[in-house]
Amino acid sequence: MPQEISPEVVVQARTAGVIEALAGRPRGRAAIGNAADDYFIAQVALGAMRLHEFRQIAVAMNHQRIPLVPLKGMAYALMLEKGGPTRAMADIDLLVPPDRFEAAGALMRELGYEEKTLGAIERSPGHHERSFGRNGRLVEIHRFFLRGRRVTVDYAALWTRAVPLVREDVPCRRLSPEDTFLYHCMHMGIHEFATQGLRAVWELRRLVLEDKPDLVVAAKRAREWGILRMTWCALRLLEECFPGTLSSVTHSKPHLRDSALRSRRAPSGLHDNEPQAIGLFQPALPVQFLLEEFILRPSLALLVSPGLLPRHVQIFRKGLLVDHISGAIAYLLWYARAVLAARH
Repeated sequence: MPQEISPEVVVQARTAGVIEALAGRPRGRAAIGNAADDYFIAQVALGAMRLHEFRQIAVAMNHQRIPLVPLKGMAYALMLEKGGPTRAMADIDLLVPPDRFEAAGALMRELGYEEKTLGAIERSPGHHERSFGRNGRLVEIHRFFLRGRRVTVDYAALWTRAVPLVREDVPCRRLSPEDTFLYHCMHMGIHEFATQGLRAVWELRRLVLEDKPDLVVAAKRAREWGILRMTWCALRLLEECFPGTLSSVTHSKPHLRDSALRSRRAPSGLHDNEPQAIGLFQPALPVQFLLEEFILRPSLALLVSPGLLPRHVQIFRKGLLVDHISGAIAYLLWYARAVLAARH
């Protein structure tokens, strides 16, 4: 790390969503300058407020026997950080079993949260989440990862694989390492690799190196879920930003790894020194070319300057990232039915 980081780089790091990753480390704080300590302290304080809020929700859910899994930022804070969150969070995302979705919503209202006004889509039977606010802070309760049927996640199996996680006096569960890894890649794809900045890639790196998912198991499950394209793109961006990350990854079942790698052709368009692990997730060659040209190359610039894409570009990228045309059709049919039902 350089002795000093220029103000321009600090601004860029903040825009990319990784400033707290620098400010949270002594050498990083020294390189950023005097403002780093104040920034880091403010972020930790806001993260602590969110952790306190989540603890209250988790204790109440546990008392009502509602299984609860934190997703994304809060999950990573409990899994990977000592002392909980080190940054502010726009919201807290929580997953509950589908058959406890209504009970979880009722409990949130008992805790003083007000449900966000529902639009036409949110009122539809197949919607995946409900949003609740209190004192300007947002909590989203999920029963599914996505609305509609773009992916085919076996949620019963997913809950079976979830394990207890008790950190910072918060009683909850966590997804298995492979499910955590896949959900992260899926979430990057849901936002077309455009809006989350470099932070999402940095978090993916930490999951791969610290949570150590078995990539052979994850590749099989990615096909089952229909998110092979999203996962492949996420890993390509990971290696582009942090070369060699996947080279050090080991698998719990080497014989399965070797067999899986032999069954996949060498990825087209990849650098010669990129790890074979990416090949576990590679889509068909024509699709690889389209993903390279219309997803990966444009997304590199968006990592340091994230933002919403024009709607027609969003739809095009979403379509490219769906593994099966049947999933796209099912989602469009669900969306059309939800809109028509709301109008009546």
